[in-house]
Amino acid sequence: MRKSVLSVCTLALLAGGLWTIAVALEGAEEMATLRADVEAAQGHDEVDVARAVLSAAQITSFSQNLEFCGYLGFDGAGTLRSSQVVRGMVDECSPLWPDDLEVVASWHTHAAYDTGAWSEVPTVIDIEADEDEGIDGYVATPGGRFWFVDTETMEVVQLCDRGACVPVDAAYVAGSEGDVWQSYTYQELLDREAAQ
Repeated sequence: MRKSVLSVCTLALLAGGLWTIAVALEGAEEMATLRADVEAAQGHDEVDVARAVLSAAQITSFSQNLEFCGYLGFDGAGTLRSSQVVRGMVDECSPLWPDDLEVVASWHTHAAYDTGAWSEVPTVIDIEADEDEGIDGYVATPGGRFWFVDTETMEVVQLCDRGACVPVDAAYVAGSEGDVWQSYTYQELLDREAAQ
């Protein structure tokens, strides 16, 4: 009798292990597709490249509920493209500085929609990180907003409103974060976060 119980437990562990491997393989395939889509997004217009890169990253960001990030920069041929895509965590991502690009901006997603997270506006950390690196940035949100982080003026500006130019998470609930302005100064971001 004891032998059969061990066999059932062993089978259950094996099945769980196979399921974990299957999920990991599915994630690897999704990452390979994302990397290919991001590599294909290149050109000469910074906003167009940023939008294409973030549009490609949004779907994987939603399905894995993780932030994805990278840098935009010019390669030796003068083409603007993304650095290597980095998979972050639910609420943070640290891109790898590329040696082969003249970096002009960062980019990152804000993962999947979460009722407990305020993710429709770039954060104080987002603008401070870009300022520290001396670059601007681009952010895509679960609600499909596309933001420009301007570190010269220290403000964030919506380039596209909800769903107008980057994908929207199907779980997103419009209005769940109240009014989202077209732009925020650094001080307004500090005030917004203090009120949350």
